[in-house]
Amino acid sequence: MYSDFGNIHVRRSLLTGHQTIAVKILEKEGVFKRLLFNIVSVGFVLAKRDPGMIPTRIDMLRHGICEDGDIYRGRTDSPLSPEGRTQMLKAVEGGSWDLIYSSPLQRCQGFAQELSERLQRPLVVDERLIELDFGEWDGQGTAEVWQQQQSAVLAFWQDPEVNTPPGAEPLRTMRDRVVRLLYDLHRQLDGQRILWVSHGGVIRILLSYLLQMPLQAMRQISVAYGSLSRIELYQQQSEGPLVSEVVFTNRLSEIVNYDRS
Repeated sequence: MYSDFGNIHVRRSLLTGHQTIAVKILEKEGVFKRLLFNIVSVGFVLAKRDPGMIPTRIDMLRHGICEDGDIYRGRTDSPLSPEGRTQMLKAVEGGSWDLIYSSPLQRCQGFAQELSERLQRPLVVDERLIELDFGEWDGQGTAEVWQQQQSAVLAFWQDPEVNTPPGAEPLRTMRDRVVRLLYDLHRQLDGQRILWVSHGGVIRILLSYLLQMPLQAMRQISVAYGSLSRIELYQQQSEGPLVSEVVFTNRLSEIVNYDRS
């Protein structure tokens, strides 16, 4: 089943099981509307692919809830909470991968190491999977930063590409490192199944790139703690462009209980 939202074609895969995703779509009036899909997967098809091609599959797992509350959690090395570990365990239950890539931060690497040993799969820790560096805001409470720098916070959320927090990593720099990793993996590991254990910002910025969205629109994609987002990459010729398909599998319990926080 296909629906159109502007230039994005949404393919709904009505398979068995229950999963939910939330996507924000920018309407013509400039108002954000949250759309909830009670379906197993939503694939954003960017180009036509040969059904005979074997994809390189990358499942991107966001870490679970952390111990240190509502902060700007970028390079701050926050510990994973017991609830967060449970979220991640549920997300990977029944999964099968050829190898695992992880951010070096403990909220990702600790779980990735545990899973690697349990599944007996290689683990690669890659700096390019690390979260955005929020600069002077990193590690500070979001409420505290808001009280002290309201205008800067508003400017950042309105256009994070232009209005970078003081001392923070530019979004373009972050996007470039993540995209380079994506292309490296596709060239080196063509046809394999890979699990990324990473962060919300990393996942959103890659999805926005593959969906051909502007950088400031990445905040319109909601990626829950302990959720999986799948991408599949195809290439008909060694020097040809990648054909990509994005399949959201965010594992949220019920639509009625959906909470962005």
